Amino acid sequence: MQATKLYRIDLKPMLVFISVVETGNLYAAAHQVGCSGSFACVLLKQFRAAYKAPLFTREGRELSPTSEAIALADFLKAQLTKISDVTIEIENETAKFK
Repeated sequence: MQATKLYRIDLKPMLVFISVVETGNLYAAAHQVGCSGSFACVLLKQFRAAYKAPLFTREGRELSPTSEAIALADFLKAQLTKISDVTIEIENETAKFK
C-alpha cells in the first residue's frame, strides 16, 4: 500500500461521476452529493480528464452514460461501499474504548 497515493485521493469527483451515471443530469447529481452545479461540473471534468475513455453522450440536457461508464460506476460504488464499511467498523471499534 502506498500511503502517499491514498492521501492524495479525492473521492468527490468519483461521487459526482457515480451520481451523474445514476441521475443522467449534472444538476441532479450536484443536488444528490450536496454541492453546486458549477462545482459538480468541475469535479466531473477532473474525473473525465483522469479517465480518458468516452463516458457520456449528451442528449439535450441529459447525459447518457456509455456501457463503460455504467460498468465503471458499478465498480466504484462497490469499492466505495467497502471503504465506507471499514470506516464504520473503525468508528464502532473506537467507540468501545471511550
